[in-house]
Amino acid sequence: MNTFDRVKEIIMVTLGCEEDAVTPDANLFEDLGADSIDMIEMAVVIEEEFGLTISNEEVERLTTISNVIQYVDNHQ
Repeated sequence: MNTFDRVKEIIMVTLGCEEDAVTPDANLFEDLGADSIDMIEMAVVIEEEFGLTISNEEVERLTTISNVIQYVDNHQ
């Protein structure tokens, strides 16, 4: 499973959104309805899944799914 598919699964579970809504260009807040608590929860799951640490400042910058995938790929 590639990074996008793994991140997509995490986002679908964390935000409870439909699979077809989770596209690389989707905005986590505007398109998928995430709030700050959702983002913290998602960051924790991503950290566990990929063995990363994401600072609070970085979490605030992760606004699209592409941002999340790029962060994971750059920090693995």
